[in-house]
Amino acid sequence: MLAKEFLQCTTGPCYALESTAGKSGCGLVRNPLGYLFKAANPTADVDLLAAPAALEEGYRLSVAFAAALGVGQGCDAEDTAESACWPSPARIPTRNFQ
Repeated sequence: MLAKEFLQCTTGPCYALESTAGKSGCGLVRNPLGYLFKAANPTADVDLLAAPAALEEGYRLSVAFAAALGVGQGCDAEDTAESACWPSPARIPTRNFQ
C-alpha cells in the first residue's frame, strides 16, 4: 500500500525493493527521501542505492514507513499446512559463534 500511495507502483514488484548481496530490503525504509524525490521527479538522475542523506526528516519517515510495514514484527507470508509444521524461532537451536 505504501508503494501504491507514495511511489505510484500499481503493477509488478515495487521499484523500491532493493536486493544487495543476496539480501532484500525496502528502499522506502532505507532511503525514504530519495525514493519520494524520485517519485515526484521521475526524470531526475538520482542514485537511489547510494547512502541516504543524514537528515532528521528522512529518519522520521524511515521509522514511520518501517512501522507501517511491520518491520521486525514477523513474516507477512500466508500460513500453509506445510509452513505450520516448520519450527518456530523459539524452538530453533541457536549457535554461539565466538
